[in-house]
Amino acid sequence: MKRDVALALAVMAAGFGLVLVACGAENAEAPRRAPLEGPVCRGFDQLAPNFTTIINQNSTYNLACVVRTKLLQEVNGEAPPLNDVLRAVFGLIDGFASQPAERNAPPKQPNRPQELCAPDESEALWPPVAQANQLCEIRRLLYVLVHQGKGIDVIDLVDPQLSGALNYILGRGKDKTKHFEIAGVVSRACSQNGQCQLSNGLDLLVALSAYLESTEGKKTLDDVRVLLNSPTIQGFLDSSAPNALSEDGAVAIARILGPAIQNASPSDLQNLIEQPPLNQFKTELQPLIDDLKFILGRPELMNPLKRSLVCLTYSDPNYDLVRMLHRLGLRDQLPEFGIRRLAKLLDDLQVIDQRGALIHLLGTLSAAIVADEQAIDSAAKVCQTLFSTTGTAGQSNAERALPVVADLLAAGVGNEVMCALDTLVWGCSGTTQPACAPSMKPVPPPMTGEMMACECKVFCGAQKPCGDECIAATATCSAKPGTACP
Repeated sequence: MKRDVALALAVMAAGFGLVLVACGAENAEAPRRAPLEGPVCRGFDQLAPNFTTIINQNSTYNLACVVRTKLLQEVNGEAPPLNDVLRAVFGLIDGFASQPAERNAPPKQPNRPQELCAPDESEALWPPVAQANQLCEIRRLLYVLVHQGKGIDVIDLVDPQLSGALNYILGRGKDKTKHFEIAGVVSRACSQNGQCQLSNGLDLLVALSAYLESTEGKKTLDDVRVLLNSPTIQGFLDSSAPNALSEDGAVAIARILGPAIQNASPSDLQNLIEQPPLNQFKTELQPLIDDLKFILGRPELMNPLKRSLVCLTYSDPNYDLVRMLHRLGLRDQLPEFGIRRLAKLLDDLQVIDQRGALIHLLGTLSAAIVADEQAIDSAAKVCQTLFSTTGTAGQSNAERALPVVADLLAAGVGNEVMCALDTLVWGCSGTTQPACAPSMKPVPPPMTGEMMACECKVFCGAQKPCGDECIAATATCSAKPGTACP
């Protein structure tokens, strides 16, 4: 059974890679540098040894069962949500591959398909991101992230932040306390109800991407970078400073800022920095407040932003996300959540992505996904299910799945997957690929806890699972956990 689940996951991952390869087959392979001595084309188990090891041991059993029983099963005649997400991804990539060849692509050769992309190593020939073939732009991002070695920098910046948040949720942080309320916030935010719709977040990303590509948006990014690098602001957001921001102070600011934006009130925004504790930093904060006042007059940004804030208020009434960020960055002094690390992240991303391709692709991908309502609902279902804090057999999906995700991050799987994706897109290029360096992180030990029952005899839907049967949602169940699933 476990082998079947692992095989299903591997087939989906391989299928995604094969789609990329098939779509990229019309492009010439990336120009090769001088080949190295000896074989350089390695198998997936060599490219991603820690991923392979973790998948092949029982550490992933619970995650695989959650995926199999909740995300790969047809329920009430509806397509499995994970399958539908993959359908949308494949269709999106296929659509990109159908776009015409971009400027400076090599001319068509007899008896060969038209190449779509300008040469990878000739950056002067790359078209502006707004005029590029989107598949080529994805390929160029991989070229920059992997072949130029900048992907390692990005992962080394982001991985510790994801790991820190997961460790906080799982009780592996400094306070040794579980905080699955954060998983509940994420699950509720993906609930597709009257308060939360994933399409609102996507609409916001589309509008935000367009804004950040404008002159005003670039100024906002610069103002954020200057603010984060301000010594006085860094002192305020450093718990070792005498006037450092308290947890209650952070929540109080959030309580004022949210309604000020929702009510589109420039006066409330201005008042925020006229009152303690922010009034002592008014000079540093004023440029960003002015940017926010400008944004208040942009309905294409404000409408989805207001809807997203409604969802956030519904999902996180206790401001648990704000509390988590304060605790990790100020109370626990985790460097990856500190203000200096955030400032460095923005500085480094600006250097890595000077073309603005990441921002443009974010908007392009979001706009394409918005057009597929079924895929949006399925993606929300996947998110809601994985982070759900309710479940069977005494454990929620979040309790079963998130420890495995945390272990994968701790084992350096991010680097391995980036390298494997690069190999799938370009094949073995005969050159040193920085992201393909063997992982030096130890593999987590096999799971020793109790494994959940993976088979579902019946899905109960609106009813309640009780042993091997379904009962009314309001009824009391006295049976031991069995093969009925929510």
